[in-house]
Amino acid sequence: MPYTYLVQFTLPSKYFFKMFLALIFLYTLLVTVFIPNVILFTKIIYLIFETLLKERFINYIFNDHFALIKKLADAELEASIYKVAHAISEIHISKHKKEYQRLHEINSKIKFENLILKTAVATLLENWMEGGSEIDSSDKRLIE
Repeated sequence: MPYTYLVQFTLPSKYFFKMFLALIFLYTLLVTVFIPNVILFTKIIYLIFETLLKERFINYIFNDHFALIKKLADAELEASIYKVAHAISEIHISKHKKEYQRLHEINSKIKFENLILKTAVATLLENWMEGGSEIDSSDKRLIE
């Protein structure tokens, strides 16, 4: 007579069905709302897993899996923060480049005006030397 094995089949607990429905709801939220906002999505996922582990809805066997998922969510959050920081630094760099360009233009205008003034003073001195006349008070102020 062949051996028969007694296989114990148990239906999943009522929490399994609730979790399954919750996961379907979360997937719907993910597709419609949270995909554009990665930071919000990772925070929500982290809070869900934290709540599930606190309330003991899940068997302790799955704790390692949820720890892994938590690490992945944390890594995704960190990557999002890095991307935001990089974008902000790029904005600051472009602002500084524009400010540098503006200051460079002002500096070149000042140098040009300084050159014009030096030329005017040199012309004034040359005219004074050729004419031999005295420099009046307004011309002295220009030279100084």
